[in-house]
Amino acid sequence: MPKIKKDKILILTGQYGEGHRQAANAITETIWERNMPIDTIVMDPSAFSHPILDSLNRYFVVKGVQKFPAVYHSIYQKTRYDNYASTMLKRINRIGAGKIWGIINEIDPSMIISTCPITAGIVSNLKKTDWLNVPASTVITDYSVHSYWVNEHTDAYFVGSEKVRNGLLRAGVDNKKIFVTGIPTDPKYSKGYNRVHLKEKHGLNGNMPTVLIGGGGCGIIGDPERLMEQLNAVPYELQLIIVCGHNERLYRQLERRRTDSKHQIILTGYVDHLEEYMAVADFMLTKPGGLTVSEAIAMNLPLLLFQSLGGQEYDNAQYLAETKAALVASDFNDLYQKINRMITDRTLLAEMKIHQKKLRQNDAAMKIVENAVGILDRPDSLRFAF
Repeated sequence: MPKIKKDKILILTGQYGEGHRQAANAITETIWERNMPIDTIVMDPSAFSHPILDSLNRYFVVKGVQKFPAVYHSIYQKTRYDNYASTMLKRINRIGAGKIWGIINEIDPSMIISTCPITAGIVSNLKKTDWLNVPASTVITDYSVHSYWVNEHTDAYFVGSEKVRNGLLRAGVDNKKIFVTGIPTDPKYSKGYNRVHLKEKHGLNGNMPTVLIGGGGCGIIGDPERLMEQLNAVPYELQLIIVCGHNERLYRQLERRRTDSKHQIILTGYVDHLEEYMAVADFMLTKPGGLTVSEAIAMNLPLLLFQSLGGQEYDNAQYLAETKAALVASDFNDLYQKINRMITDRTLLAEMKIHQKKLRQNDAAMKIVENAVGILDRPDSLRFAF
C-alpha cells in the first residue's frame, strides 16, 4: 500500500518583535503536542537572505520605535489604508525576494503560513509572479488591521477578533478568506496551574499582592526610574516579578534600584516559564503587544496596559479597554492611581476576568492548523477530524 505523503507547512516569521516568532512556535507546538502527521519548519527568511543587513535593520527599527514612538505611530497611521505611501513601503520590504524564493523552493512546502507582514507580502508577490503555486496564509498577530497585512494573493487570514475581520472586509478582503481563530499562543498558556505550589516554588508570600511587570521580548518598559518611583509610592508592600526580556541594560538599571525598594522583587531576564509567573500574579503591568496580552488572556490574568509604542499596540490597548478586558494608564500619575485600584478592588479584577473569558480562544493555534490544512487543494491532502 503506498505511503501517504505528509503535509509540510513552512511558517515564515520575523524578529522585529518576539510576537511573530512566538505565534509561529505556538502553531508548531500545537502540531507536535497533538501528534499530527504534519512536518513544520519555522524560519525567518531575512536572516538567511541578508543576515548582516537584517541584524542592523532590526536593531535600528526596534531602537527607533522605542525612542520615537510618536514618529512610528504617525507613519503607521499614514499607511494604515492602501495608498501610495503604503505601496512604497511594501516594495521596499520585498528586496531580496529572489533569495527567499530559492529557500522556499528548496524546502518545497505544501503550504506557507506567515506570522509577519513582511514575509506575507513577499510570498504574495512571489505568487503574483507565478514563482510560487502553494496556498499562502497569514496570521495577524495583533487586534488591529493595517494595509501592511493585506495582500492580493493571500489565500487565508487568521485573525484575533471580529473587529479585525470587519477591518479586513473594509479593506476589500473576501469574507471567505477570513477566519476568526484568535491569536495563537503556546498550549502551555491554556493549562491549569496550582497557584499555591508555584508561589512556594518561586519563594513568594502567599498572602502578599503579586504584580507581574514585563515589556515583551525586547524588555521595553520605557522610563524604569520613573516606574520604580511610582511603584515605591504605592502605600502597600508588594511582590514584584519584573521580566526584562533580552534587555540587559534594563536589567542592570533595575538591579541597582532593587535594594532601594520597599517591595519584594524578583528580577529576571528572558524566561521560558512566563506562564508560571502569570499563574501566581494578581495582575500584569505591560505594554500592549499582541502576543503578550493574548497569553495573559489565555491565563485569565487581569491587565494594566501602559506605555504603548503606538501603531498596533495603541490599537490593541483600545480594543482591550473597549471590551473591558484591561485597564489602560495614560501617564505615570494615572498609572499610580490604577495600580492602587487594581490592588484594592477585587471586584474590578473579577469583572475583568469575566470579560477576558468572552474573548479567550485557547484553541487558536488548533483552529489555524485545521483551517490551513482544509484549504490545501491536492488529491492526497490530509484531512483531520478534530
